[in-house]
Amino acid sequence: MTARNGMRSRAASASRERAAEVVAHVATRLADPAEVAARCTGGEERLWQPLSLSDGHPGVALLFAELAAHDPAFLRTAHRHLTAAARGTLPDGGLFNGVTALAFAATASAAAHADHRAYGTLLQQLDERVVRYCLLLSDHERERRTGSPGSGPTAWNVYDVVTGLSGVGRYLLLRGDSAAAGRAARALVSVCAPVQGVRGPVPGWWAGHSPGTDADAYPEGHLNLGLAHGAPGILAFLALAWRQGCRVDGQRQVMGTIVDWLLDRADSDNAGPYWTYAVAPSDDTPAGTSGTAGLPARTAWCYGSPGIARALWLAGHALGNPSWRQHGLAALLTALERPATDWGVHDASLCHGWAGLLQIVTLMARDCPDAGLEPAVDHLAAQALSAFDAASPFGFRQYLPSGPVSRPGFLEGASGTALALHGYARAAPPRTPWEAALLLN
Repeated sequence: MTARNGMRSRAASASRERAAEVVAHVATRLADPAEVAARCTGGEERLWQPLSLSDGHPGVALLFAELAAHDPAFLRTAHRHLTAAARGTLPDGGLFNGVTALAFAATASAAAHADHRAYGTLLQQLDERVVRYCLLLSDHERERRTGSPGSGPTAWNVYDVVTGLSGVGRYLLLRGDSAAAGRAARALVSVCAPVQGVRGPVPGWWAGHSPGTDADAYPEGHLNLGLAHGAPGILAFLALAWRQGCRVDGQRQVMGTIVDWLLDRADSDNAGPYWTYAVAPSDDTPAGTSGTAGLPARTAWCYGSPGIARALWLAGHALGNPSWRQHGLAALLTALERPATDWGVHDASLCHGWAGLLQIVTLMARDCPDAGLEPAVDHLAAQALSAFDAASPFGFRQYLPSGPVSRPGFLEGASGTALALHGYARAAPPRTPWEAALLLN
């Protein structure tokens, strides 16, 4: 080992020790469900949703489930958060809300138990609800498209990771329900069939609403390019389903269609290829010829090159296509080479912050051991650790345009950040399936 490598190894070791300390601090601040809810005041109170993976007790339970897989003393804490989540009405919903969110957290908690049979009765009841919700979404979309050949745009809550079939289907894969997951896959294959737009055929994931607050820029809706809400999320689910043996007619072809569409819509600048947040249906042509692509999206899980890169890699891995894998890896490497000031990253969250990047790069480093990504893993962990604030209610503050807030949950809060840092501290894959909620693995 060279002196330089030895210095980097010692620095990484110190960084992993610091990560373990930070995770322990966050866990202490999140241990009591009532106190967690009580600390969500002001802007945080507006964001807090008790039955949510993003900003609620199920998301916090994911952290304690993973900690309990290493130290059973945390099992009781995970259970307390699950109990708090289960109080009151349990509405149906996608992976990040309602019954499916609670079911996902209970599945992760069961994985932390030695016999993995905990919560069996609860999960049986919740799974019945999740399957019914999957069938409701699938049947509604099939009937809508069958009744109207033109069919028009859809809404992303039919198909996306957070609220739609890509996320619900991923939960069903996790539970080993290949029949219900197959229904989700068939519906998503149908969703991807072209539909008639205002100016001609457009991909079937055309959403009739804007991707955010800039509705004036998308009067005819949009085609979303983010892993959280767009075609990359569909691709990631179909790839993971294929790997698990859940295969339906048209699945392979649709995966190829999405990959080609994504690669065609990559624009480029002096730094290399990138993707925007969305494409207007009237501008749905290869980015290199349309001239309408705009600036790169943030460098994150939810939008931008890292999430797309992982979806491309998963598709290439599933179908044995080395070109797709290489496109995914190259897109990630290019994103990491851009100046960090251009990344649009302002906090340490999983969704759009350092922790999400850390998790994606960690997975890619593990899957592509010759890519030289280990220094980037250490750098991203250091960035996440630099955001730690012991004075904040949960150890980290999250960025909103209106100002900083303190969020305890998984997708956009301290629990998710702590999960990524816990994996970094241990230099090992998770023992519970929390990564599945991000469709990264």
